[in-house]
This record gives sequence, C-alpha cells and structure tokens, in this order.
Amino acid sequence: IQRSMRSEVAETDLKYLIKGGFLNASAPDLAAGFGLVDSDVTFEVSETALSIAGAGRFGPAPVVFDWKERFHSSGDAGSELVASAKVTPDLLNAFGVSARNVMQGEADVELRAAGSGRDFTSITANVDFTRSALDIAELGWSKKFDAPARGSFRYGKDSSRALLHGDIRADGLELIGEAILDPSGALTSAVIERIFSRGNLDLRGSVRQRDNGGYKLSLSGPFFDASPWMDSFLSMSESETEAAKPIGGPAGSSSPPFEIALNADRLRLREDAELTRASVTMRIDEGGPIDGHVTGVIAPGKGVDVRIGSDAGARTVTMRSDDAGFAARVLMKAEYLLGGQLELTARFDGADGTAQVTMTDVRLRNAPLLAQILSLASLRGLTDVLNGDGVLFTRIDAPIKLSAGRIDIPGLRASGPAMGLTARGWIAPARGELSLDGVLVPSFGVNSALGGLPIIGDLFVSRQGEGLFAPTYSVRGTLARARVSINPIAALTPGVLRRIFENPTEAPPASVEAP
Repeated sequence: IQRSMRSEVAETDLKYLIKGGFLNASAPDLAAGFGLVDSDVTFEVSETALSIAGAGRFGPAPVVFDWKERFHSSGDAGSELVASAKVTPDLLNAFGVSARNVMQGEADVELRAAGSGRDFTSITANVDFTRSALDIAELGWSKKFDAPARGSFRYGKDSSRALLHGDIRADGLELIGEAILDPSGALTSAVIERIFSRGNLDLRGSVRQRDNGGYKLSLSGPFFDASPWMDSFLSMSESETEAAKPIGGPAGSSSPPFEIALNADRLRLREDAELTRASVTMRIDEGGPIDGHVTGVIAPGKGVDVRIGSDAGARTVTMRSDDAGFAARVLMKAEYLLGGQLELTARFDGADGTAQVTMTDVRLRNAPLLAQILSLASLRGLTDVLNGDGVLFTRIDAPIKLSAGRIDIPGLRASGPAMGLTARGWIAPARGELSLDGVLVPSFGVNSALGGLPIIGDLFVSRQGEGLFAPTYSVRGTLARARVSINPIAALTPGVLRRIFENPTEAPPASVEAP
C-alpha cells in the first residue's frame, strides 16, 4: 500500500496492490441456473482494476477465463471477459437450444465480451464444430465427426435495441444473417444474407414485424426444396383444439397471422416435380393457411395456379394445372397419370372436406390395380396399351370426400375412346385399406352409344358413364395387396339388371386413423 506523506491524500494518490488465489472456488447462478464450480483462480486487485483468471467448469463444460473489471477511478470503467470452453449439447439445452436433436460431440468456443459488471453490451464468439457431428434435418444437411465447420456470432446492444449477427459455414452449408431485437429480446426485423444447403435451398431475404404484431418472411433465390413439408401441408392437419378454431384468427387468440412471400427460380414440390419461376404468397395462423396464391411454370407453355381462401370459417382451395400428371404427382404421389389438364375445387373444415376434381385428355399408364382388373376381365389388348403408351381418357370426373383420414369416392366417372370406367367406395391411406366397386366399359364410345336412345337407353345402360358390354369389378383389402374380382355375367346383362350382380361397397371402418 502506498500513501503520500501529506495530511490530506486524494483518492487517486492512494496506491495498493493485492494478489492471491483460491482453490476449488465457485460462483453460483451465473446464467441459466449454472455457475462456475471446481475452479482454481488467481486474482489481482489494484486501485484501478480487478483481474481474475483461472479454470473450472461452467455446468458440464470445462472453461478457461480471464476477467478484468476497471474501476471508475481509472477513467475507463467497464469489464472485459476472455474465455474458452468446450460446449456440449447438454449445456446448449440449458439455454433453450434443442442441441441434442442436431449435435453430438462438443464444440470449441472462444468468447470475448465487454460491458459493465456482468451486464455485457458486446459479445463475440467463434465456434469450431470440427469435433462434433451435426444433423440439421430441416435443411437436409449433415456433417460427420472431424469434418470442418465453423461459426462466428456477434452481439451488441444499447438502450433501444440489440443486434445479433451470425455466420456459419461448412461444406454444403452457409447460414449468414443479422437480427434486430427490442429491449425485451423480441425480434423486430432480420436480414437473411444467405441460407444455403446444397441440394436443398439457396435463398436470401428478410423478416419484418408488421404493425399488427405479426411477421412477414420474404425469401427469394435460385432454389428451394419444399418436398419434406408437402405431406403435412396437404393434410391440413390440426390439433383437436385448433380444429374448433375458425380460419383467419382463432377465437380468443391474440396471435396475428404469419405472412410468407417466396420467389424461387426452381421450387421442388416432390422428388420428381418442380416448378420454375415459382411465386408463393400466403398468410398462416394457428389453424393453417388463411389465404394464399401459388403460381409457377411446369414446362414451356404449361403452368399451375393455386388459390387458397376462407369462407365462413372454412378453407377453400382452387387449382388449375396444365399438366394433370404433374398435379397428381404433387397431390397424391401418383406416377401413373401423364399430361392432360386438371381443375380442382375444394372446401375444408380443418383436415376434413370435399373436393371436385376434373381432368381432361389425360393418359393412364402403368397403373398396377387397373392392369389387374383388365387382366381378369380378359381385356389383354387394353392391358398392353395401359403398360405401353397408356390409355387415353378424354374426361375424368371425381367427387371426393375426406373425413377422419378416409377418402370417400361417391362416384368417379372416366371416359375415353378405348374404354370408360366408374368407381365408388373408399380408401383409408393411414391403414392402407380400400374398398372399391365399379363398372368397366371397353370401347367406350361405341359401347355406350345405346345409352343415348330415349327410354330404352336407360334400360340397358342405367347409369351415366356405363355401357352395354360392361363387366363389374370389386377391389377389397390393402393398397399393398388388393383382392380384385370380376363379375363376367354382369358384362352381358342390361344396365338395370346389372345392379343385382354388383358387389355393394363395404361399409367404411368406424374409425380410421388420420395419416
């Protein structure tokens, strides 16, 4: 201790230096319920600053640190922290990051922070993920242990806002962006400089908070693979409580809708179905899409237009596609429809609803179930066409009802120059079960001509879409192994009498699990 030999000594003239250390020291509850434990530290205190250096454990992570706090008397008050640690998924989970789902192993972190006391106003962290295995399923990206991957993060704040900048790079991955937070820590805006995962997406954009408290996400770029989310989006599934909420704002909920605007040079909807020059605008709340518009180019001269709206608490969907086969691949994962045009109108209340599908000039090719029906009906010529260029249908009308995960088909009709057919019954995708009945009409144009005659035509044909020579069929069982039966007697029976030989559709199961 140094003190001037005067009767009055200014504080600035009083000099002192204290050095020491502690073994097995601890500092509890520093952050996220964790404290510093098992620490061996040395310290040094003077009239200008306090310095503490040492090593220990912060929760499960080993850490080495050097903390210096300058006092006001030095004219340069404030604290500085330099630390290095090995971060594990358990530690990140304690801070609210679900790291166990994406990370195995550990990451090396170098951190520098500055502020006042333990209130740091600027933080810089450099992270080396080499000694960890990462799997980010949402981006379709993963890396093996010992493969290089690095990230850097910068955080700064003042009285009005905080700014967080992140930059993560690895082979096949690039995540760069900057977010602005309000004093409470809520996001007000963000700039996405690049979000890239090889073979999955390459986009840039922004997030903005709207006046109503909701957010708008705007993205654009060369490519986006939406196929991993198509099934959940198309199912329009909701929880039991959400199903009772009206579209466009759940009763009693203050959560505003989330808006999305996406423009992509290429938008992948299924593994074998892509749109070019795709544009997607949509508003989404807890009950699902409120409204939206999707457009894109399937091929030169062929496009798709989808519109989503709401009406009296229900969701409405209209779709027009210049390639019915493309729409079938997206909506049903069906590979057996080629070309043609498709129009769809639908109305949904939650995941249940009704739809009317109309297709024109579409070819059916390599459809195993129909091939089995044609084979059993001894229509080998049509079977060969089906497995070759495909059977042309000039028009298909298919009313559909969706309820509790089951697809009911009250009366499908398909007509073409080579054949026509009808179908009614149900399909339960979740259980893989189906029950269908219908009539097969070879040479539909000639065979159904008798139906145009007044009175007598009704007697012989009986039902729209059928013909004079028209064997009935039934399909029972599962999608993987269906039992197909043909009634050859009905093929030679007038339409009214044919009803006797048809197998009535089996009653649908009392309860079918949703897919």
